[in-house]
Amino acid sequence: MIYYLRGYAYTELKEYERAEQELKESVRLDSNFHEGYYYLALLNAELNHVDEAKENVEKALEIEPANKKYQDLQRKLN
Repeated sequence: MIYYLRGYAYTELKEYERAEQELKESVRLDSNFHEGYYYLALLNAELNHVDEAKENVEKALEIEPANKKYQDLQRKLN
């Protein structure tokens, strides 16, 4: 959870490279951490890394398929 929180904080500070590293570590340590995948997808989208964003939001949806935020992001990316 600490990696996720640091990733979120770095995103707010617009330190995107550090944010990405922290968020990737959060999902590496817990492959079922759908929030980590979602925020990583948001960050990817912000950086215009659309393919990575799609991949990460799909992972979030595999874990939490009924989540409307995740579904909305997936629609926006497609």
